[in-house]
Amino acid sequence: MSAMKFGSHYLPTYVPDLDGSVTEFYHKMFSQMEEMDRLQYDHIWVTEHHFAHYGGDLPHPPTFMSAIARTTKQIRLGVAINVLPLHNPIDIAESYAMVDVISNGRLDFGVGKGSEAHEYKKKGSDRAHVRRRRGHAASLVR
Repeated sequence: MSAMKFGSHYLPTYVPDLDGSVTEFYHKMFSQMEEMDRLQYDHIWVTEHHFAHYGGDLPHPPTFMSAIARTTKQIRLGVAINVLPLHNPIDIAESYAMVDVISNGRLDFGVGKGSEAHEYKKKGSDRAHVRRRRGHAASLVR
C-alpha cells in the first residue's frame, strides 16, 4: 500500500479588490508554495488560461514555475494543462525543458486542448480544427 500524497492545484483567478496588485498576488502564491514545500507536500499544479481573470493571470506557467523552482527544494511542479494548440510546440518544449532543468527534474507536464473556447477565438485559432486533428492522431495510434 502506498502513502497518501498531498498537494495543491492553483486556478489563480485574480480579484484586485481582494488580491492587491498582480505582483502581490504572485508573491502570495509563491509564499504559499514555499510553505507547502517546507511542510513536505508532494506536488503543486498550476493552470494555463488566457484573456480573462478566470485563471488568466498566470498566462505563461513555465515562467511562473521557474521562479518557484528556485525557492523550493522537493515539491513536484506540474502544469494541468499546457494548451498546446495555442502555441508553437518547439517554444513549449524549450520552455518546459528549462523548468525541468531549473527544478532539478521536478516537472510534471500535462498537455491538452483546454476548456475555454474564447481563448481560441481571441487568438484567432479554430478549436474545431483541434478536435479533428486530435481525432486523426488517435486513429493513427490505434
